[in-house]
Amino acid sequence: MKSSPTRKYENFSNDHQGKDTDKYSLDSQDTASLHSEEGGRRGADVSAGAGDMWISAVESSILAWEEVADRLHVDVRRGLSWREANDRMNFVGPNEFQVKEEDPLWKKYIEQFQNPLILLLLGLLHIFIPPIPYKEIMEGEEELTKDGTHKKEEISSFCTSLHPLIEGSNAFAIVNVHEQRSFRYFGEFRCPPARLSTLVNVKLVKADYVLCSKLIPKIVYYKALREGSIEHFLARNLVPGDIVHLNVGDRVPADLRLFESTDLAIDESSFTGETEPAVKTVLPNKAAGSAVVSVCMRQFDDATSITVAIIIVVTVAFVQEYRSEKSLEELNKLVPPTCNCLREGSIEHFLARNLVPGDIVHLNVGDRVPADLRLQVNLREGSIEHFLARNLVPGDIVHLNVGDRVPADLRLFESTDLAIDESSFTGETEPAVKTVLPNKAAGGRVNKDNIAFMGTLVRCGNAKGIVVSTGERSEFGDIFRMMQAEEAPKTPLQKSMDTLGAQLSMYSFCIIGFIMVAGWLQGKAIQDMFTIGVSLAVAAIPEGLPIVVTVTLALGVMRMAKRNAIVKKLPTVETLGCVNVICSDKTGTLTKNEMTVTMVSTSGGHLAEVSGAGYNARGELSLRAYKGRDLDVARMAVQTMLEVGVLCNNAEIRDETLYGQPTEGALLAAAMKNDSHHVRDRYTRLHEIPFSSETKMMVVKCGPKFKDSSVKEEVFVKGAIEKVLPLCTHYVDSAGNYAPMTRDKQNDFLSEAYNIGRTGLRVIALGRGESMDSLMYTGVCGVCDPPRPGVRDAVATLRRAGVDVKMVTGDARPTALAVAQMIGLDVLHSQSLSGDQLDAMPDEDLDRIIETVSVFYRVTPKHKLSIVKSLQRRGNIVGMTGDGVNDGVALKRADIGIAMGRNGTDVCKEAADMILVDDDFATIICAIEEGKCIFYNIRNFVRFQLSTSIAALSLIALATLMSIPNPLNAMQILWINIIMDGPPAQSLGVEPVDHEVVRRRPRDTTRRIISRGLLLSVLLSAAIIIAGTLWVFNREMSDNKITPRDTTMTFTCFVLFDMFNALSCRSQTKSIFQVGFFSNKMFLVAVFMSLVGQMLVVYFPPLQRVFQTEALTGHDLIFLVCLTSSVFIVSEVKKLIERTIKKRSHGKFSTKAHDAMDFV
Repeated sequence: MKSSPTRKYENFSNDHQGKDTDKYSLDSQDTASLHSEEGGRRGADVSAGAGDMWISAVESSILAWEEVADRLHVDVRRGLSWREANDRMNFVGPNEFQVKEEDPLWKKYIEQFQNPLILLLLGLLHIFIPPIPYKEIMEGEEELTKDGTHKKEEISSFCTSLHPLIEGSNAFAIVNVHEQRSFRYFGEFRCPPARLSTLVNVKLVKADYVLCSKLIPKIVYYKALREGSIEHFLARNLVPGDIVHLNVGDRVPADLRLFESTDLAIDESSFTGETEPAVKTVLPNKAAGSAVVSVCMRQFDDATSITVAIIIVVTVAFVQEYRSEKSLEELNKLVPPTCNCLREGSIEHFLARNLVPGDIVHLNVGDRVPADLRLQVNLREGSIEHFLARNLVPGDIVHLNVGDRVPADLRLFESTDLAIDESSFTGETEPAVKTVLPNKAAGGRVNKDNIAFMGTLVRCGNAKGIVVSTGERSEFGDIFRMMQAEEAPKTPLQKSMDTLGAQLSMYSFCIIGFIMVAGWLQGKAIQDMFTIGVSLAVAAIPEGLPIVVTVTLALGVMRMAKRNAIVKKLPTVETLGCVNVICSDKTGTLTKNEMTVTMVSTSGGHLAEVSGAGYNARGELSLRAYKGRDLDVARMAVQTMLEVGVLCNNAEIRDETLYGQPTEGALLAAAMKNDSHHVRDRYTRLHEIPFSSETKMMVVKCGPKFKDSSVKEEVFVKGAIEKVLPLCTHYVDSAGNYAPMTRDKQNDFLSEAYNIGRTGLRVIALGRGESMDSLMYTGVCGVCDPPRPGVRDAVATLRRAGVDVKMVTGDARPTALAVAQMIGLDVLHSQSLSGDQLDAMPDEDLDRIIETVSVFYRVTPKHKLSIVKSLQRRGNIVGMTGDGVNDGVALKRADIGIAMGRNGTDVCKEAADMILVDDDFATIICAIEEGKCIFYNIRNFVRFQLSTSIAALSLIALATLMSIPNPLNAMQILWINIIMDGPPAQSLGVEPVDHEVVRRRPRDTTRRIISRGLLLSVLLSAAIIIAGTLWVFNREMSDNKITPRDTTMTFTCFVLFDMFNALSCRSQTKSIFQVGFFSNKMFLVAVFMSLVGQMLVVYFPPLQRVFQTEALTGHDLIFLVCLTSSVFIVSEVKKLIERTIKKRSHGKFSTKAHDAMDFV
């Protein structure tokens, strides 16, 4: 090495700044334009002279390598000079992907508030925030002048404590001034500030002073009880706790809590706008007291619940978006950090990101290609340097060896048995054998056999190549740009939530408008009707819905994690229930991406099936029984053939990890299952003719490792049967004897190999002998990348559930169709399309036929993206599975991307929405089952909450519009609101999975959550609750007076209706007895605790005083239970009728009937 890696990693150009440039320097006449104003600019704008620096992988594969080197102005023997490399680096930039500058986290967080439901909740939060009294934002009390008057002329306080004139009788009351610290001074009168319970901001002016001065004269004496006697003194001297005596004609001096009254009526027209005097009582929480409790209590309770809902939903959405954006960053991990590059005649080891077009790169086995090469050791200025791959530039010469990752796209010009694993890029299972010869374009398709692509792995051989593309201009750069351009679509649940938010907003404004108009027509104050209308609308909004949705999805994620599926984005769980098309990559997803010998056929006709998959000894060889055939002879024939596969082999298996080529690993694993792999211990290799694309076979000559008379020198051959068979002069017949090879026998062996190949197996012929002139044919092995266990059953289950499965692969058509048939796809009645056909097909034509295609072969990442987009244009919800980098773009674009956890690349995992930990395709069925169940649970919750909300609202609205007493007081309504949003409601979101849902067709995403069927169920339940509650209220109020018993019976009736309604909402199609009464333990606990709480409210004295209730008799409870169970009974009868109609009209399992009747 000319220099150490640490010295060359970053500022390598400074170390070589003084070195001379040769005739290909960027300072020469040929490239003088690079120093022009245009040429000095980094980016996509390239000057005419600098345009030669950019050669695509396709173009360089067609050109001879000498022409590529000439175009890039590089001498492959010497490499670029350091000055040239530095100038090119300044022009093209480092060999890495530039992720767009992200918005700051706070901005991303704020963007989540654009959700319509969140905007609605924010509006509700504003309603419930206690308003600040006017001018109370000033700290402390207002200062007084020396004469006791206020400094400022504009006094901004509104004295709600100044009740108008007493119209009738008398009363005693306790002074109840709420905030003593914030008194305002008006002349010689001390006036407490207003507690506003309306939503209207009143702009105050000087009139406030006039208001107070007219209502309360400066010198007014009031009767107050102190030390047992009634005293007359100024109102300004009243303090909290004083006992005030009111008589006819008095003005109320402060906020009072009545405790004794006789026919007291107060004119509150100046305060409320009501023309009729307000009749006052001493009962708690009535009239003005009820309003105060309602406002104060609901402010804190609802404001807290809404705030929590907003924080949960916004934070979850933010985290999801932040994590999904990491997929682009993972692409940089594929660029190896360092490579070996030829610069100035020596091999340098430096950062792959510093490669530039024209660099000469050395590749070895195991290397990742650092850039697109025409063929990582770098040659610069005649010496090999080792530096970071990010420093490569076009024109650098890179050396590749076994194990290297290619640091850039390279055009190969020197290669020795080079094979590169491109499975993560192209989907091909077998390593691609590379050449240095130029390729010819045929039919618009170019075979890039002389290009080493960035990020791929060198499995075999070594090579040298010229850097032709780096960073975002490489082939991987195309994937990077496509991933940047693609936005993950909104999930169906997110769209449904947006629609629901808009619906609820519309309903809320309709309620406000209706109440205001109705009240105005009755002659009531418009401001009062607005306040009532908003309160009703607010009560109608299920602020618990976002929390329930989030909790339900989160619990679904936890359940799926136990079933080996990790969900990265919560809405993804529900999306799985909508998926009706799954496009699956073959290699590594439907198959294990581990080549395996599945059958063995000896020259004597002995057939053996090989079980087990992967690079291990698990499995066995099962010989088929043939009449008259000696089993020992068959075993010996198989043993003889497998020994050839072990000795003519360069692979090793250690701890179930393959080191070498997959096909050789498969032969070695088959020998391990037969305990034949120890034959290596007795032989030593004397000579090798490696496999090449021209010879299509590998030959080794081995001799005894020790002085063993039983071991002799032999030649072992493996390869394509059309190459091996003509070299064989003998074969082993069925009796185990040598027999001469004849033309007819050759044809028989070729025919047998052809039939094996038609099943999708790769055929490997094996032979051995004393020399190449006397080889003995031993048989063939059938090798394939077998389907994963359980895939065939999973595909069948998905197809029965209405999910269409399509296979997308980079393999050839025969292999693709064979695997498709193995996993149960219908290849006889459906089409197959190649990537070339997709390129030549307009979008309209593709959209027309895509649903009839089951297999796509020879496809690229761009083709996969086109397939997903076409299916989405047809209205499908598309799931995409994959494990390689080539799947990343389609995974991100699909409605749900599913990545393999064990063998999937980092890019694939980050772009996906869900990761299968066990790489088991069958896990998708569990996920779909979970997704369908979650949506049903969310709808069950919406049904329960809306029916309860509508019932409660209707009771209040009817009482308001009909001018009848309110059946429920403020505290009771608050308790009902807790039940609506509390544990009983939320426990509906955790209803256990119904395993029958997987048989139902995916739901139609165009249907709203609040569909006709759901709305019908909601209105039916609400009507029963309203009718039953009003009937009980009217029945108990027979004397036309409201007593605690009346409200207790009505209150308990409504709560019991809620509990039975929740029970009926556990399923919208099945009876509670089919679902299982005890299957949802959380629901039972929630209902039990709610009933215990209701009993405490009715029977516990302290709570009786708070909720204005009284104890009920056992007869009352039995009567209420029988009445309220009607909502459950009617719901069960409705379900029975619907199930009966469905069975009679469309059959037992008809999904058409299911959709038509809007069953969920």
